[in-house]
Amino acid sequence: MTSAIPVPADHRSVPDARPTTGAASHARVTRIVRECDDVVSIQLEPVGDDPLPSWTPGSHVDLFLPQAAVRQYSLCGRPDDRSWRLAVRRDPGGRGGSRYLHETLIEGMTLQIGTPRNHFALVPATSYALLAGGIGVTPLLPIAAALRERGATWRLDYVGRTAASMPFRDELGRHGDAVNFYASDHGERLDLAVWVAGLAPSTAIYACGPPALLEALAEQVGTRTDLALHTERFRPAATDPGDAAADTAFELVLSESGVVTSVGSGETILEAVEREGVFVPTACLEGTCGSCVTDVIDGVVEHRDSVLTADEQTNQLCVCVSRCTSGRLTLRL
Repeated sequence: MTSAIPVPADHRSVPDARPTTGAASHARVTRIVRECDDVVSIQLEPVGDDPLPSWTPGSHVDLFLPQAAVRQYSLCGRPDDRSWRLAVRRDPGGRGGSRYLHETLIEGMTLQIGTPRNHFALVPATSYALLAGGIGVTPLLPIAAALRERGATWRLDYVGRTAASMPFRDELGRHGDAVNFYASDHGERLDLAVWVAGLAPSTAIYACGPPALLEALAEQVGTRTDLALHTERFRPAATDPGDAAADTAFELVLSESGVVTSVGSGETILEAVEREGVFVPTACLEGTCGSCVTDVIDGVVEHRDSVLTADEQTNQLCVCVSRCTSGRLTLRL
């Protein structure tokens, strides 16, 4: 059940935050809809004649909010629409972005937006299995629609604590038997071990949801080398980078800028790069958004991000969180 949120009489613009990605424009909020208990969808349209940037299923975008806050949200409408749609769950324990969008944002305001990025893009596969947990359904909505339009073999399983907390149930219901719902308050439970065991070889899995769900899924998929797992995370994956106090300094070479400097034991690569006056797009600062992905030319990297695949980590890193363990790191910057 959805309901439009009334429009107050005053239409204001959100004060511009500092665009850390270097590619910000503006969009107007044209519709805010309450999709379920604590989720609203926000419709954005261009300001002026220029269209919003194009995007592909699986993309997310930065919103630049007041006090220099930058938050990432998945685009969950249709890529061929003139407007964008994104959805936000109110998180009382969060950093304030969701509260602002729920409590302060009104229709008619303008928002600073970044250029869409996609680290969750569809790859060729014989079949697809989509797994959504709660608000993690958002990037999977356009993916499911794209797979249906392509005539691909696919399924989507959607889990949530309560049926009332699961947005877009009606929309997904239009896909018929391809979508299954599991609401804990209805006594419905998805057995991940059985789910993974039933997948055909060469299936591509696309999953988005809370960390516990994704970690349990990765554990199950670890026994199936014939499956390809793709995950989208809203928070960093649980990692054990060791004792941060034991991080050692290393030399940093920026090949394009001709800069040679050092990264201190208590300093990030990003901080060292910015100290030298070299700009790197940033947003989340925790290795989840992919804004600061940079090419590695030489050096052994200790990866601490939650966005790059194993293949991508062979020659890329996120400068906001990762480090070097070989004493010298050369980046294409």
